[in-house]
Amino acid sequence: MAPESFALSIVLWLAIGQCIPILVTGILWAVCGTSPGKRALHLRIVDADTGAPMTVRKAGLRTLGYLLSFATCGAGFCGCYSTNESRRCMTG
Repeated sequence: MAPESFALSIVLWLAIGQCIPILVTGILWAVCGTSPGKRALHLRIVDADTGAPMTVRKAGLRTLGYLLSFATCGAGFCGCYSTNESRRCMTG
């Protein structure tokens, strides 16, 4: 396989196999207020302080955060391990 086609296949794999599912989940957060797994368990994503449903703006920011964390090979999720809060980090 030529190096150019190998690089193209990696880029396509990243776009199709990784970024599209994150974007679809972000759309579901904005529209339904839940991800596919949470929806199956009848759970919703709410604000930790007020208990209000997730807004479209917060869903967009959350999706952007996931994409940036993915782009840095997961480095964006390292802050979850240093939190002192009693609730689970990144569970919505």
